[in-house]
Amino acid sequence: MKYIIIISFLNLLSIFDLFSQTTYNLSGVVSNNENGEIIIGAYIITGKNVTVSNTYGFYSINLPANDTVIVQISAIGFKNQSLKLYMNEDKYLDITMVNSAIIDEVIINADKENMLNSTTDFVRINVKDIKLIPALGGETDVLRTFQLMPGVQSGTEGTSGLYVRGGSPDQNLILLDGVPLYYVNHIGGFVSVFDINAIKDVKLIKGAFPAQYGGRLSSVLDVRLKDGNMKDTHGNFTIGLLSSKISFETPVKKDTSSFIISARRCNIDLITRPLSWLDLDLSGNAGYTFWDINAKFNQKFGKKDRVFFSIYSGRDRVFVNGHETGIDTDNVPYKYNYDFNVKWGNLPINFRWNHIVSPNLFSNMSLSYTRFFYDTDIQGVKKNDNSSEVMYETSSAFNSGITDFIVKQDFDWYPLKNHSIKYGAAGIYHIFNPGISVFVNTNNLYPDTTEKVNAFESYTYIKDNFKLFNIINADIGIHLSSYSLQDKQTFFSVQPRIGLNVLLNKNIALKTSYVLMQQNVHLLSSSNVGFPTDLWVPATTIAPPEKSKQVSFGILYAFKNLFKINIEAYYKDMQNLIDFKDGASFYSGKGSWEEKTETNGKGISYGAELLIKKETGKLNGWISYTISKNERLFENLNNGQSFPYNYDRRHDFSLVFNYVISKKLTLSGTFIYMSGKPVTLATNSYGSIDPYQYTLSHTTHLYNGKNSYRLPSYNRADINLNFVKKVKRGIRTLSFSVYNVYNKQNPYFVFYKYDNSSNQTKLYQLSLFTIIPSISYNLAF
Repeated sequence: MKYIIIISFLNLLSIFDLFSQTTYNLSGVVSNNENGEIIIGAYIITGKNVTVSNTYGFYSINLPANDTVIVQISAIGFKNQSLKLYMNEDKYLDITMVNSAIIDEVIINADKENMLNSTTDFVRINVKDIKLIPALGGETDVLRTFQLMPGVQSGTEGTSGLYVRGGSPDQNLILLDGVPLYYVNHIGGFVSVFDINAIKDVKLIKGAFPAQYGGRLSSVLDVRLKDGNMKDTHGNFTIGLLSSKISFETPVKKDTSSFIISARRCNIDLITRPLSWLDLDLSGNAGYTFWDINAKFNQKFGKKDRVFFSIYSGRDRVFVNGHETGIDTDNVPYKYNYDFNVKWGNLPINFRWNHIVSPNLFSNMSLSYTRFFYDTDIQGVKKNDNSSEVMYETSSAFNSGITDFIVKQDFDWYPLKNHSIKYGAAGIYHIFNPGISVFVNTNNLYPDTTEKVNAFESYTYIKDNFKLFNIINADIGIHLSSYSLQDKQTFFSVQPRIGLNVLLNKNIALKTSYVLMQQNVHLLSSSNVGFPTDLWVPATTIAPPEKSKQVSFGILYAFKNLFKINIEAYYKDMQNLIDFKDGASFYSGKGSWEEKTETNGKGISYGAELLIKKETGKLNGWISYTISKNERLFENLNNGQSFPYNYDRRHDFSLVFNYVISKKLTLSGTFIYMSGKPVTLATNSYGSIDPYQYTLSHTTHLYNGKNSYRLPSYNRADINLNFVKKVKRGIRTLSFSVYNVYNKQNPYFVFYKYDNSSNQTKLYQLSLFTIIPSISYNLAF
């Protein structure tokens, strides 16, 4: 009730702030004049009236009737524009913007609105900047770029997992064109599933979640794919050490419909196949590969309707196959063929319909399907080498995954001056497959099956983004959700969302937010790396939905349009967390996953973040720093005492720069420092005596507590040099990068080993990523 009172009071204040005169509406879609791509987040300003284009480029603004107005349009990366209009009726006006060729040209007229609309916990990085940042193996990656931002920590070195403000990777809502993805890594996390050539826009929300988002505790990563060029045919080809990729976009009918497709393939197996073939004496091969494809089609139907169809398909594969020959105990020659395959991947499909219902009401309806799967298949056949008769045959398989069917309807409504109301509803049908394992030999079948579980999740929401007296921006909303498990258990949740931004002057803004979140799915993780063997399981009465409360405060200071300083502090409380019991895993023993887990865990994370960012000029980039503490508490883990979370790093510092030396040459670099992560390590040991043999039977290790030891701190520097040249058929870019420039031996993990020279057991570390140079070639045509 108190949240409803707050919302009503703030809206009442905003109504008092309205002009009493009659208004007419100006609406339309903002797009890029070069390719027809819609522009997200463009400012449309007339005096004190302001609106921002939504995710689909639509804008709507109410202006004084029978008056001449000057409309200013600004967006990052585009030239500022001004239009003079006489408002004697409602007008529909599509706006096309021109790319800015001048590095220093920014949103001059929207600086105040940038300050007023900037919320806590929100990060957006330009795709062009992401492409410049040095990367492992030359493979530019969206997720590893966001790891360089405050409040976002990386997991194991080289991986692309996101640990946002004390959360785990499963607590991130990761959306690809609005469709959730459950596993977003290739190569065990070294590369994400996002192909930078197919991406138009990407943003990360760390805490101040708008009401339309739900289902996760820690963050929202919203990735939007390109729609396809509606003007001309273009392509892009890249070859690097880790992968090769190609993209192609073209208008189907100019200015009406377009199509884009991008594909990427891993290059690792091209090396491992022949090497393993030689190593196995020409009798087999082994390797790893991945591929992914993005495709999207969009069609306009007049000015009011537009449909989109997009699909992503990605798959990883680890394989070993071959044969061996010999003579068995009965002196019979045999040939044994073996084939080992592990596959995993994602398949999200989305159909979306945009419809302009009226000048101030925009509708988006979407039908979606998303599936993540993990399959293991092992086959072995032993045959008589003389008669080819099958002597013995064995096979085993393990299958797990999760499938969602989603229907969603969203509305953007602009009823009054400086009001933007968003509301909608969605239904999600989940099919959980925690794991089906089958072992077969010549004579027997040994199934071990965990039944599939169905669940239905639905939610509705409403929020209002509005301004008070032109100095306060408020984003107030509520998210209501319902989750039912096989029609037996139902969980309801009321989640208020409050965000306020107060403009003290044109250079300083204060920000605060409060959010309550609920997560209806759990991830059981048996490793720190985040491999696809981690299992998605539903919330139940034994393991109820996870919940979190987060409050944050911040101050933003802009210095003469040169750079911005953002300082934020947060506190997050998490409930109903789960983890494996000590020594347990999904594959250990019999029983359901619920019998192997600790439930009702608690988590606390708090800290402060600093971001200094310069977006203009030949030298740009940012400095980020986070100081934080992150703990977990389970009744039956660590003797009921709280312990540091696996990725509790007290200090996290990043420096990122891009320097345009000339039109043909760009230098970029990063420096990272992090406190060592906590691990569980034995501090002492003693030998046990076998009472019957009077010999040392085994060694028992002693531990001070869970995650009580910290690895040495981590630091690394990377550089990247881009050579750009116009050639006959397009623009060629040659990139040279060096990962870990000064060859810092950072610990990947530590282990004990007996040292014969000193007759002592010593602690050693393994450093996996030393200095790694790479080169890639790109041709845009």
